[in-house]
Amino acid sequence: MRRLPVLLGGLAAAGLLTLLALAAPWAPHGHRPWTAARALAFAADLVARPATAQERLEFQPISPESAAALEERRARRRAEAARRAAAAGEAPAAPAAPATPVVPAPPPPPVEASRSGNIMRVGADITIEEGQTVVGDVLAVGGDVRVHGHVEGDVVAMGGDVYLEPTARVDGDVVCMGGQLHEEEGSVVGGQRVTAAGREKDRRVRRVVVDRDRERHDDARGVPGALAWLIVSLALAAGFAGIAPGRTGAAAATLRREAGPSALTGFIALMLSVPSFIAVAVVSVLLCITIIGIPVAVAALLGYPALLGLLFVWGYVVGGAALGARILEGRAARQAAAFGVAAPAAAPGAMRAALTGVGVLAGAALVKELLQMIPFLGWFGTLIGVLAWIALGVLTMLGAGAWLRNEMRDGLFARWWKGRAVAPAAPAAWTPGVPSPTAPPSPSAPPSPPASGEPGRAD
Repeated sequence: MRRLPVLLGGLAAAGLLTLLALAAPWAPHGHRPWTAARALAFAADLVARPATAQERLEFQPISPESAAALEERRARRRAEAARRAAAAGEAPAAPAAPATPVVPAPPPPPVEASRSGNIMRVGADITIEEGQTVVGDVLAVGGDVRVHGHVEGDVVAMGGDVYLEPTARVDGDVVCMGGQLHEEEGSVVGGQRVTAAGREKDRRVRRVVVDRDRERHDDARGVPGALAWLIVSLALAAGFAGIAPGRTGAAAATLRREAGPSALTGFIALMLSVPSFIAVAVVSVLLCITIIGIPVAVAALLGYPALLGLLFVWGYVVGGAALGARILEGRAARQAAAFGVAAPAAAPGAMRAALTGVGVLAGAALVKELLQMIPFLGWFGTLIGVLAWIALGVLTMLGAGAWLRNEMRDGLFARWWKGRAVAPAAPAAWTPGVPSPTAPPSPSAPPSPPASGEPGRAD
């Protein structure tokens, strides 16, 4: 109640200041206008006196009756809230079941620690168990070393592997000669790790050496085959040149004289060999329909491949003979020039020329095999072999073409095509009224010389 006059005085001062502020613009010019500062100072003067007149408030204690009434009201509110909750059907939440306690795992059994000195084995493996301590070095020759425990010295394996498990501890160096180091995560090595020439590398080195030796042995196995080919070629040349020297020499001369047409003829024969064989096979099948045609079909199936083989084998000999004749003529010309004499005009014989040319062609294969056995010369031997096979194929085709041309022009095929020579006609029979031809008089025999005495004197 004592604060009410103070509040009323403050409200009155605030209203007066508001009126003065609103009336300031209409004040006469001779009077001093009301400013905000003057208004605040005036309000402070009005409020200061009642404010300084205030006294300190003193709080009186509450009576027990008032406190009891307050507690009763609180109890009634709680009871009312409980009734409302029960009417709404809300049940109090059940307390959560206590968690099942976790049973701790039993501790691992204690590891019996053992200590030992240096360990060395030859031809056997070494295993350092977990908890074992080696007061010294571990050396294995020809075996593996597996470490689970503690090695205070060095671990050395010669010709074996070293396995460091996660519980391994090596205070010294780990040396692996001729093997591999297998180090698991968690292992501890206090010194250096030294590895050299593992087993895999040794196997690779041995494999390379063995493969090279095997390749050289395989290269040497080609020498007997090349030698056999040389002998067979010389035998074929001697056989064809010995049995038919005239035809072989004539075909070789045709090749040297008509190389272009011979090449064309040989190429056509080579291209038509497969289609013609197929045609002969088809015709032979058709001939087998009749009983009479079966022998003809069999003869065609066996004879035509033989004819093709004869053509190209003889062509090989003819090509070799042409090459040999060229080589022998060049050699004779060089020898004649060296000795200052005239070169021989006669061509070399068919046998000699065939053996020389075929020997050069087949001998190149033997030279190739021998050169491939020599280090750093294998490439040269391969080059010689490739050139020799190319020359053999070309000369065989040329020789076959020259042989066909010679046979169709002057040989067996020409006689079959032209037929035999026409025989003289028989004398016609005598008809009456036609004089028969008079036989020419036979020539008289010359007189024989006298046996003895003087000429012109009769005995």
